[in-house]
Amino acid sequence: TGDLEALARISLPDIAGPQWLAKHEDLVESMVTAVVQRNSYEGIRALFLQTMEPPADSPWATPALAGRVRCPALCLGGAHDRLAPPEEVRELAARMGGTHRIFAEAGHTIPIEAAEAWREAVLEHLDAP
Repeated sequence: TGDLEALARISLPDIAGPQWLAKHEDLVESMVTAVVQRNSYEGIRALFLQTMEPPADSPWATPALAGRVRCPALCLGGAHDRLAPPEEVRELAARMGGTHRIFAEAGHTIPIEAAEAWREAVLEHLDAP
């Protein structure tokens, strides 16, 4: 419909998990306002389409890129993430020969929703031999 505010409101559960949104309900209006002020409907729509439906034969599609990773990899996901669901996170880690961790209470923005657990997981990965 071209309504950027509606798109922002509908997209919030795709970005943050339900517990974080409930705990930070006071931030929702400012988040929606920021999206409306800083973006266009066409730009956000194009980003969603490209991210959610990339051409299967694209060399830039996630599966194609994942197979090229040649270093230790850690894939982090949120149990409530609708943009990168846990099963996709597990599959990505497997394609890269890496490990994965799913955060039970998080959505797509793990460093915001579960900052301490995210930091711990990253440091543990970086400190591994």
